[in-house]
Formats: sequence, structure tokens, C-alpha cells
Amino acid sequence: MFGQRTIDHNPGTHYRSERVCAVNGQYFFSTREGTLEGPYFNR
Repeated sequence: MFGQRTIDHNPGTHYRSERVCAVNGQYFFSTREGTLEGPYFNR
């Protein structure tokens, strides 16, 4: 079990929007190496 510090914010899903793009309704993400990975049907 993982603990949460009192200064931590509520847990949530975080996206790096600059790395995610949508093409024809499919999602891709760019890696640090500069490649696109996907397609995925939801973000």
C-alpha cells in the first residue's frame, strides 16, 4: 500500500498534451527519441 503525504495533491491522470496528437480520430504520442507511437483509440 502506498501512502500519501499531506502536501500531495489529489491523485489524478496527467497528460503531457504537447506529446499527444490526434490524427483521424486516433491518438499518437511522441517519444523522447522523436518517434510517434500508436495508434490508440482513446487518449
